[in-house]
Amino acid sequence: MAKDRSEYPLRLDVSQSELSSIEQLRLNLGAVSHKLGALHSAGNPHPHSDFAADHRRSKAYPTHLTVMHQLIAAGENLQSLGDMLRADKEADGGLRIGGRVAGPYACVRAAIECAANAYWLAAPKSSDERLTRSFVWQREDTHLRWKAINEFRKLFPEDQGADSRDSHRSLPDDNRHLDEFAERAGLDIKATQRRVSMTDILEWIKENNEHLRTSKGLWMLTSGQAHGRLWSHLHIAQMTEVSRDPVNESSHFVHALNYTTLNDMVTGTLLLFNEANAMSWKRWRAPGAGASFFPSPGS
Repeated sequence: MAKDRSEYPLRLDVSQSELSSIEQLRLNLGAVSHKLGALHSAGNPHPHSDFAADHRRSKAYPTHLTVMHQLIAAGENLQSLGDMLRADKEADGGLRIGGRVAGPYACVRAAIECAANAYWLAAPKSSDERLTRSFVWQREDTHLRWKAINEFRKLFPEDQGADSRDSHRSLPDDNRHLDEFAERAGLDIKATQRRVSMTDILEWIKENNEHLRTSKGLWMLTSGQAHGRLWSHLHIAQMTEVSRDPVNESSHFVHALNYTTLNDMVTGTLLLFNEANAMSWKRWRAPGAGASFFPSPGS
Protein backbone atom coordinates (compact mmCIF):
# COMPACT_ATOMS: atom_id res chain seq x y z
CA MET A 1 0.00 0.00 0.00
CA ALA A 2 1.33 3.46 -0.87
CA LYS A 3 2.38 5.59 2.06
CA ASP A 4 0.30 8.60 3.03
CA ARG A 5 2.65 11.39 2.03
CA SER A 6 0.77 14.06 3.94
CA GLU A 7 2.67 13.21 7.14
CA TYR A 8 6.02 13.80 5.45
CA PRO A 9 6.43 17.51 4.73
CA LEU A 10 9.60 17.27 2.64
CA ARG A 11 11.54 14.97 0.37
CA LEU A 12 15.22 15.62 1.03
CA ASP A 13 18.54 14.54 -0.36
CA VAL A 14 20.19 13.41 2.88
CA SER A 15 23.90 12.68 3.07
CA GLN A 16 25.32 9.47 4.51
CA SER A 17 26.71 11.37 7.49
CA GLU A 18 23.26 12.78 8.22
CA LEU A 19 21.78 9.29 7.96
CA SER A 20 24.31 8.16 10.56
CA SER A 21 23.32 11.08 12.79
CA ILE A 22 19.63 10.19 12.46
CA GLU A 23 20.38 6.59 13.41
CA GLN A 24 22.44 7.74 16.40
CA LEU A 25 19.59 9.98 17.49
CA ARG A 26 17.22 7.02 17.38
CA LEU A 27 19.57 4.89 19.46
CA ASN A 28 20.09 7.62 22.05
CA LEU A 29 16.39 8.40 22.32
CA GLY A 30 15.43 4.73 22.44
CA ALA A 31 16.98 4.41 25.91
CA VAL A 32 14.54 6.99 27.29
CA SER A 33 11.61 4.58 27.31
CA HIS A 34 13.31 2.29 29.85
CA LYS A 35 13.99 5.26 32.10
CA LEU A 36 10.39 6.42 31.86
CA GLY A 37 9.24 2.94 32.85
CA ALA A 38 11.44 3.12 35.94
CA LEU A 39 10.06 6.55 36.81
CA HIS A 40 6.45 5.40 36.51
CA SER A 41 7.09 2.37 38.76
CA ALA A 42 9.28 4.11 41.34
CA GLY A 43 6.83 3.86 44.25
CA ASN A 44 7.37 5.91 47.40
CA PRO A 45 10.73 7.17 48.65
CA HIS A 46 12.52 4.91 51.15
CA PRO A 47 11.48 5.84 54.73
CA HIS A 48 15.08 6.77 55.58
CA SER A 49 15.71 8.75 52.38
CA ASP A 50 16.21 12.49 52.00
CA PHE A 51 12.92 12.89 50.14
CA ALA A 52 11.03 11.01 52.88
CA ALA A 53 12.57 13.34 55.47
CA ASP A 54 11.48 16.33 53.39
CA HIS A 55 7.99 14.88 53.12
CA ARG A 56 7.69 14.50 56.90
CA ARG A 57 8.42 18.22 57.23
CA SER A 58 6.07 19.30 54.44
CA LYS A 59 3.34 16.82 53.54
CA ALA A 60 1.27 19.38 51.62
CA TYR A 61 3.87 19.95 48.88
CA PRO A 62 5.93 16.76 48.39
CA THR A 63 9.19 17.62 46.63
CA HIS A 64 9.62 14.10 45.27
CA LEU A 65 6.32 14.24 43.36
CA THR A 66 7.28 17.52 41.69
CA VAL A 67 10.68 16.10 40.75
CA MET A 68 9.11 12.92 39.38
CA HIS A 69 6.57 14.87 37.33
CA GLN A 70 9.33 17.01 35.81
CA LEU A 71 11.47 13.99 34.95
CA ILE A 72 8.55 12.23 33.27
CA ALA A 73 7.73 15.38 31.27
CA ALA A 74 11.38 15.62 30.17
CA GLY A 75 11.39 11.98 29.07
CA GLU A 76 8.12 12.32 27.19
CA ASN A 77 9.44 15.33 25.28
CA LEU A 78 12.50 13.33 24.28
CA GLN A 79 10.30 10.43 23.18
CA SER A 80 8.20 12.84 21.13
CA LEU A 81 11.38 13.97 19.40
CA GLY A 82 12.09 10.35 18.50
CA ASP A 83 8.59 10.03 17.05
CA MET A 84 9.24 13.02 14.78
CA LEU A 85 12.51 11.81 13.36
CA ARG A 86 11.27 9.08 11.09
CA ALA A 87 13.10 8.39 7.86
CA ASP A 88 11.58 6.01 5.34
CA LYS A 89 13.12 4.96 2.04
CA GLU A 90 10.87 4.98 -0.98
CA ALA A 91 10.89 2.66 -3.97
CA ASP A 92 13.14 4.98 -5.98
CA GLY A 93 15.70 5.15 -3.17
CA GLY A 94 14.66 8.62 -2.05
CA LEU A 95 14.18 9.48 1.61
CA ARG A 96 11.20 11.13 3.18
CA ILE A 97 11.64 12.57 6.64
CA GLY A 98 8.97 13.50 9.17
CA GLY A 99 9.49 16.53 11.39
CA ARG A 100 9.91 20.16 10.45
CA VAL A 101 12.62 22.47 11.73
CA ALA A 102 11.01 24.09 14.80
CA GLY A 103 9.34 20.98 16.26
CA PRO A 104 12.42 18.91 17.15
CA TYR A 105 14.13 21.90 18.76
CA ALA A 106 10.96 22.70 20.73
CA CYS A 107 11.00 19.16 22.15
CA VAL A 108 14.67 19.46 23.13
CA ARG A 109 14.05 22.86 24.74
CA ALA A 110 11.14 21.54 26.82
CA ALA A 111 13.15 18.48 27.87
CA ILE A 112 16.01 20.73 29.02
CA GLU A 113 13.65 22.88 31.08
CA CYS A 114 11.94 19.94 32.80
CA ALA A 115 15.19 18.08 33.51
CA ALA A 116 16.77 21.29 34.82
CA ASN A 117 13.83 21.85 37.18
CA ALA A 118 14.17 18.30 38.52
CA TYR A 119 17.93 18.59 39.02
CA TRP A 120 17.67 22.01 40.69
CA LEU A 121 14.99 20.75 43.10
CA ALA A 122 16.79 17.53 44.06
CA ALA A 123 20.43 18.66 44.11
CA PRO A 124 20.84 20.53 47.44
CA LYS A 125 22.28 18.47 50.30
CA SER A 126 20.37 20.58 52.82
CA SER A 127 16.76 19.65 53.51
CA ASP A 128 16.04 23.33 54.21
CA GLU A 129 17.29 24.34 50.76
CA ARG A 130 15.45 21.51 48.98
CA LEU A 131 12.20 22.46 50.70
CA THR A 132 12.78 26.16 50.09
CA ARG A 133 13.23 25.49 46.38
CA SER A 134 10.15 23.31 46.39
CA PHE A 135 8.10 26.19 47.80
CA VAL A 136 9.65 28.65 45.33
CA TRP A 137 8.68 26.32 42.49
CA GLN A 138 5.18 25.74 43.91
CA ARG A 139 4.62 29.48 44.33
CA GLU A 140 5.52 30.11 40.69
CA ASP A 141 3.26 27.24 39.62
CA THR A 142 0.42 28.71 41.68
CA HIS A 143 1.02 32.17 40.21
CA LEU A 144 0.85 30.84 36.64
CA ARG A 145 -2.25 28.80 37.45
CA TRP A 146 -4.13 31.84 38.72
CA LYS A 147 -3.05 33.94 35.75
CA ALA A 148 -4.62 31.32 33.49
CA ILE A 149 -7.79 31.03 35.60
CA ASN A 150 -8.31 34.80 35.65
CA GLU A 151 -7.70 35.07 31.92
CA PHE A 152 -10.33 32.47 31.14
CA ARG A 153 -12.75 34.04 33.60
CA LYS A 154 -12.50 37.27 31.58
CA LEU A 155 -13.06 35.43 28.31
CA PHE A 156 -15.86 33.17 29.56
CA PRO A 157 -17.48 34.87 32.58
CA GLU A 158 -20.58 32.67 32.35
CA ASP A 159 -18.60 29.42 32.41
CA GLN A 160 -18.52 27.80 35.87
CA GLY A 161 -16.82 24.62 34.69
CA ALA A 162 -13.22 23.71 35.38
CA ASP A 163 -12.44 26.49 37.85
CA SER A 164 -15.72 26.41 39.83
CA ARG A 165 -13.95 24.82 42.80
CA ASP A 166 -11.82 27.98 42.98
CA SER A 167 -14.76 30.39 42.97
CA HIS A 168 -14.17 31.36 46.61
CA ARG A 169 -10.37 31.37 46.42
CA SER A 170 -7.76 33.74 45.04
CA LEU A 171 -4.02 33.95 44.46
CA PRO A 172 -3.47 35.82 47.77
CA ASP A 173 -5.35 33.02 49.58
CA ASP A 174 -3.07 30.39 48.08
CA ASN A 175 0.03 32.46 48.82
CA ARG A 176 -1.03 32.73 52.47
CA HIS A 177 -1.42 28.95 52.63
CA LEU A 178 2.06 28.52 51.15
CA ASP A 179 3.46 30.88 53.79
CA GLU A 180 1.71 28.94 56.55
CA PHE A 181 3.05 25.59 55.35
CA ALA A 182 6.54 27.03 54.91
CA GLU A 183 6.45 28.40 58.46
CA ARG A 184 5.33 25.01 59.83
CA ALA A 185 8.25 23.39 58.01
CA GLY A 186 10.62 25.78 59.79
CA LEU A 187 11.65 27.63 56.63
CA ASP A 188 12.55 31.26 56.02
CA ILE A 189 9.33 32.57 54.46
CA LYS A 190 11.14 35.40 52.64
CA ALA A 191 13.41 32.85 50.96
CA THR A 192 10.40 30.86 49.74
CA GLN A 193 8.93 34.01 48.18
CA ARG A 194 11.83 34.74 45.83
CA ARG A 195 11.37 34.45 42.07
CA VAL A 196 13.68 32.14 40.13
CA SER A 197 13.76 32.04 36.32
CA MET A 198 14.89 29.24 34.02
CA THR A 199 17.97 31.33 33.29
CA ASP A 200 18.72 31.41 37.04
CA ILE A 201 18.26 27.64 37.34
CA LEU A 202 20.50 26.83 34.37
CA GLU A 203 23.14 29.30 35.56
CA TRP A 204 23.17 27.57 38.96
CA ILE A 205 23.52 24.17 37.28
CA LYS A 206 26.37 25.45 35.10
CA GLU A 207 28.23 26.76 38.15
CA ASN A 208 27.67 23.64 40.27
CA ASN A 209 28.13 20.73 37.85
CA GLU A 210 31.05 20.86 35.43
CA HIS A 211 29.50 18.07 33.34
CA LEU A 212 26.47 20.25 32.59
CA ARG A 213 28.21 23.47 31.56
CA THR A 214 26.58 23.40 28.11
CA SER A 215 22.98 23.08 29.32
CA LYS A 216 22.31 26.82 29.41
CA GLY A 217 23.76 27.40 25.95
CA LEU A 218 21.78 24.49 24.50
CA TRP A 219 18.61 25.87 26.02
CA MET A 220 19.26 29.31 24.50
CA LEU A 221 19.87 27.85 21.02
CA THR A 222 16.89 25.50 21.06
CA SER A 223 14.64 28.27 22.42
CA GLY A 224 15.76 30.50 19.57
CA GLN A 225 15.01 27.83 16.99
CA ALA A 226 11.64 26.93 18.54
CA HIS A 227 10.59 30.60 18.55
CA GLY A 228 11.89 31.38 15.06
CA ARG A 229 14.66 33.71 16.22
CA LEU A 230 16.93 34.72 13.36
CA TRP A 231 20.14 34.72 15.42
CA SER A 232 19.66 31.07 16.40
CA HIS A 233 18.68 30.04 12.89
CA LEU A 234 21.77 31.69 11.42
CA HIS A 235 23.90 29.97 14.01
CA ILE A 236 22.88 26.36 13.42
CA ALA A 237 20.65 26.03 10.35
CA GLN A 238 21.43 25.34 6.70
CA MET A 239 19.69 26.38 3.51
CA THR A 240 18.99 23.26 1.46
CA GLU A 241 17.65 23.30 -2.08
CA VAL A 242 14.77 20.94 -2.69
CA SER A 243 14.21 20.16 -6.35
CA ARG A 244 10.60 19.05 -6.15
CA ASP A 245 7.82 19.79 -3.70
CA PRO A 246 5.62 16.68 -3.08
CA VAL A 247 2.56 18.90 -2.66
CA ASN A 248 2.66 21.41 -5.52
CA GLU A 249 5.64 20.05 -7.51
CA SER A 250 7.32 23.47 -7.52
CA SER A 251 10.98 24.16 -6.89
CA HIS A 252 11.77 26.11 -3.75
CA PHE A 253 14.19 26.53 -0.87
CA VAL A 254 13.46 25.29 2.64
CA HIS A 255 15.15 25.55 6.01
CA ALA A 256 16.46 22.05 6.65
CA LEU A 257 17.33 20.38 9.90
CA ASN A 258 21.01 19.88 10.57
CA TYR A 259 20.80 16.39 12.06
CA THR A 260 24.43 16.31 13.18
CA THR A 261 23.95 19.49 15.22
CA LEU A 262 20.64 18.23 16.60
CA ASN A 263 22.32 14.99 17.66
CA ASP A 264 24.92 16.98 19.60
CA MET A 265 22.13 18.89 21.32
CA VAL A 266 20.23 15.72 22.17
CA THR A 267 23.42 14.21 23.62
CA GLY A 268 23.83 17.22 25.92
CA THR A 269 20.17 17.10 26.91
CA LEU A 270 20.31 13.38 27.70
CA LEU A 271 23.30 14.05 29.95
CA LEU A 272 21.23 16.57 31.92
CA PHE A 273 18.28 14.15 32.00
CA ASN A 274 20.50 11.32 33.26
CA GLU A 275 22.15 13.51 35.90
CA ALA A 276 18.71 14.63 37.11
CA ASN A 277 17.62 10.98 37.28
CA ALA A 278 20.71 10.01 39.27
CA MET A 279 20.37 12.94 41.68
CA SER A 280 16.70 12.12 42.24
CA TRP A 281 17.52 8.50 43.04
CA LYS A 282 20.18 9.67 45.48
CA ARG A 283 17.46 11.54 47.41
CA TRP A 284 14.95 8.68 46.96
CA ARG A 285 16.94 5.76 48.35
CA ALA A 286 18.17 4.87 51.83
CA PRO A 287 21.68 6.10 52.69
CA GLY A 288 24.22 3.56 51.43
CA ALA A 289 21.73 1.75 49.18
CA GLY A 290 23.05 -0.23 46.24
CA ALA A 291 22.11 -0.16 42.57
CA SER A 292 19.31 2.19 41.64
CA PHE A 293 16.17 1.72 39.63
CA PHE A 294 17.23 4.87 37.79
CA PRO A 295 19.90 4.35 35.12
CA SER A 296 23.16 6.05 36.00
CA PRO A 297 24.49 9.09 34.10
CA GLY A 298 25.76 8.22 30.65
CA SER A 299 23.90 4.90 30.45
